[in-house]
Amino acid sequence: MVKGIMAVWTDITPRAENDVSEWYNRQHLLERVDVPGFRNGARYRSGGGTTEQRELRGGADNLVDWVVLIEGTDARPVRAARARCLSVAALRSHGAAPGARSGLYRLMYTLSD
Repeated sequence: MVKGIMAVWTDITPRAENDVSEWYNRQHLLERVDVPGFRNGARYRSGGGTTEQRELRGGADNLVDWVVLIEGTDARPVRAARARCLSVAALRSHGAAPGARSGLYRLMYTLSD
């Protein structure tokens, strides 16, 4: 069961888009993490949605170029995967814009029969 998810948000400088994507894809960063409890990771490109969708949300969106989700059995493997693959220094060295940030989300409880 996944009990911890970390989202990493970052912008990519326009001239570095190809370099960052190549680095991420070539290294298969989140497929090579050897941390007990690490489950999965996936990268998503952000989209702005339609004008109608933005209006329904009440104004301008705070968009980023990339969102990477890291999943694990608890907070420890999620933090370890971030530190090994997606540290601010690693992202910056491959072309990410300043200001990469992350947030950790944890499962508080589950209900079962």
